[in-house]
Amino acid sequence: MVGARIREKRNARRMSLSDVAEQADISTATLSRIETGKQNIDVGLMINIARILHLSPHDLIAEEGEGDGDLADKIAVLKPNDRTRLWQDLNGSRNRSEGTGTRRLEDISMEVEGLLAQIDFLRGEVDRIREGLRSRRAPKRVVR
Repeated sequence: MVGARIREKRNARRMSLSDVAEQADISTATLSRIETGKQNIDVGLMINIARILHLSPHDLIAEEGEGDGDLADKIAVLKPNDRTRLWQDLNGSRNRSEGTGTRRLEDISMEVEGLLAQIDFLRGEVDRIREGLRSRRAPKRVVR
């Protein structure tokens, strides 16, 4: 999905595979495999390609009409370091314009990690409660 979005956005900007690959410091073949879904892309490279295409990483992750919940799920399954890098990139321009330092960014990253941990815990609790309700609703066998 991300690869297809990269191709779509690259073509919309009338950039060749080699133009983008060169700027991203990867081979044209690698970019082609990413765009066709034959190779996965790591978060760092995705952020770099988004910058080359003058997009936000969200533009490459989100589908047309996709809600924030789906994006939150995708972010939640990222490794903590990748998630922190993504938040840093998304918040970077705002932090630079506000003059906030690295310390504030670290605080935001820690808050986000805490909130995501809470969300994961609550999802588990909701699933456990749903399973309990399902087992209660199961029809009881009547022995005659």
